[in-house]
Amino acid sequence: MHQLFFKVLTYSQDLTEPKEVDEEEVQSSLALAITQENFPTRCPGILCRDKVPSEVSKDLFVALQKYVAMTREQCGHNFKTAQLGMQICAMVRRDHRKMEQLKIATKKGWPIISIDFKKIPGHVVKLQEQLHPVVHNKSFHEQQHVWKSFEADLAADRWTLPTFAKVWNSVLSSGSATMDHACAG
Repeated sequence: MHQLFFKVLTYSQDLTEPKEVDEEEVQSSLALAITQENFPTRCPGILCRDKVPSEVSKDLFVALQKYVAMTREQCGHNFKTAQLGMQICAMVRRDHRKMEQLKIATKKGWPIISIDFKKIPGHVVKLQEQLHPVVHNKSFHEQQHVWKSFEADLAADRWTLPTFAKVWNSVLSSGSATMDHACAG
């Protein structure tokens, strides 16, 4: 199947110099005119009828704009819209999971928007009974790649675990293997 390519001529404000605009630019400007009110209320994935969340991520918003533009342009569905629908389906499910997790975090009193770092030591002390078996279980550590990597980074920085636990954040700096390999999540 061949694709039809076209060029649109527009004129600058003085109307003397024509300017070529390609198809992608025209489609992206059409997509910008599509608002959330134009989005389907149900997931466009095949055999999926999940509701599209009322608050969507930026990626999902852009994908839904593109989906609506493609279905309008082609007056229905085809292979490309079905593919995009499946990608949107994964995004919708991800957004639903995120909202569920945020509800759980809110119920448990966990910080969602900002973390008060001054309260963390108090939380750790409260959870000490639960944390102690995890931190001091050697057989558990021996099985965990992440823990082995963490211990190797501590050794590279010449830290022991008890010493590291007492270190202020201001002492840690970039260039430290422990800090450079640390990541949230």
